[in-house]
Amino acid sequence: MTGPNNTAISPKVEHHFELFNETRSSVSSLETILIATLLSPIIVVGIVGNFFSLLVWIKG
Repeated sequence: MTGPNNTAISPKVEHHFELFNETRSSVSSLETILIATLLSPIIVVGIVGNFFSLLVWIKG
C-alpha cells in the first residue's frame, strides 16, 4: 500500500486500515440487522391489521 506521493506505508499502519475497514463493515451490518429487527414487527402488525380490516369489511 502506498500513501501520498507514492511513499510506502508501514505494515503496521496498513494492518490498522484493514482493521478499521472490518470494523466499519461489521457496524454497517449491525445497523442493518437493527433496522430490520425494528421494522419487522411494524410490518407484521400492518399486515395483520389489514387482514382483520378486510374481514370486518367483508362481514359488513
